[in-house]
Formats: sequence, C-alpha cells, structure tokens
Amino acid sequence: ATVTMFNAAEDGGQPLIVADNLQELAPEEAATFRNIGIAATICVPLIKEGRLTALMAVHDRTPRVWTEEELSLMHEVTERSWAHIERVNAVADLKASETALRKLNLDLERQVRERTLARGRTWQITPDLMGALNPAGRLEAFNPAWSALLGWSEAELADLSIWDMLHPDDVERTQRSFALTQAGQPVLHFQNRFRSKNGRYQWISWVGVPEDGLVYCTGRDVTAERARDAELAARTAERDQLWELSPDLLAVVDYAGRLLRVNPSW
Repeated sequence: ATVTMFNAAEDGGQPLIVADNLQELAPEEAATFRNIGIAATICVPLIKEGRLTALMAVHDRTPRVWTEEELSLMHEVTERSWAHIERVNAVADLKASETALRKLNLDLERQVRERTLARGRTWQITPDLMGALNPAGRLEAFNPAWSALLGWSEAELADLSIWDMLHPDDVERTQRSFALTQAGQPVLHFQNRFRSKNGRYQWISWVGVPEDGLVYCTGRDVTAERARDAELAARTAERDQLWELSPDLLAVVDYAGRLLRVNPSW
C-alpha cells in the first residue's frame, strides 16, 4: 500500500482508495489488514512543493464504497490538519527562538556589564592617558590620568585641543600622524611632547585607533625612559671620547691575555 501511495503521489497526489481489501489487495496484504480489523481504507497524500509531506488515512471494519463527499472531506481534513501541525511547529519554533534569544540577551548583558565594569575600573585607575579625539583634535572623552599627569583640570582639558598642549617642534609631525588616523589607519608607538600646566613637557608614547569618526587613543608617559636613554647615550659618548683621546693605554683583554680591542694610544 505504501508503494501504491508513493506512486500515486508522483501522479499528482491521488488518494489510495480500497473498498474491500480482500477483493483489491494481494492475499498476504489483505490478511495483514484483516488481522488488525481493517476491511476498507482511504488514504489521502499531502503533496507540498512536489514532495510527499504527509498521509491521512481512514479505515472501516467492513467493506464499503467511499463517496465523493467523504473523499472531499478527507482532503479538507488533511489540509487543515497539516496547517494546524505547521502552526504548532511554528509556535514551538518561535518559543524556542524566543527562549534562545532571551538567553543570548542575558548573556550579552552580563558580558557588557562585566566589560563596562572592567573598562570603568581601568579608565579610572590607569596611569596611562586614555581618550577619544574628534577630527578637530579636541577630547570628546578623557580619563583622570590626564589631570594627574599634566595638571590641567577637567574643565581646562575640555576647552583645550591637543594642538594647544603640544611642543611647537612636535606639531607638524603630529599633524601628519593624525592625518593617517583620519584616513582610517591606526598609529602605533608615536611619541611627542605634551605641555603640563606648570610649563614642563612630558614625552608621551601613543597608540591611536580610528573608529566611528573618533580616534581612540592611549598614551604612556615615557619621559623618564627617554631621560635614561639620553643619559646612557651621553655616558657612551663620553666613554668613546675618553677612549679616543686618552694618552693612557686602554684595552679589552680576554682571559687568555689576548688583546681584543685597543685605543689609539697603543
């Protein structure tokens, strides 16, 4: 009967109608139906998009002739039953989607809260300068480190642009780097000097990343590092000058007594 149904479906979804299975089916198939109390059967296939989607079957214990009204009713019941199943599935899918969406939203809210709290703590306590610059070079947002390092109040910082605080010798090359961020390129490890309120200049090493019309920047005070580097360079130059000009014999000797390096006095 299943084979007959699929063949019927391929022929346009025609129903399988059996008025008396003893007369219309093979003996072994008829016996199977009779053993479960079925003498007559009508089976309506539901075809969707050219494929067999579902079957609706009605059985009778005694042989009978199925009328056109009964067949029409079966078609209608099949369509309505399938529509109801689809509605139930759609509602179930919608509820599952809503549950998953609520779970996702709760998870996202938790992550946002955690990141906001972490960012807030970092923003408040880091010694690094953090801020957001608009295209004019003014600070749309800045953390407390600006005041702590440079001495300007929040009101003063809000009224100043970075061009007001830069060392005059650093303005032109800073403008070139800032132009790169306006073209969508990040700037890494760029160093320039910012004027403190007391008139002293601090060397700052910057990272700037453009996003949504602003440049988000982080600056680290490297004044002490540069001072150490300058002192080391001065000492190295002094040592080199002493090496070259000293009338004494100066040398570098290995443990075997070999001269590895000697000064001109030799």
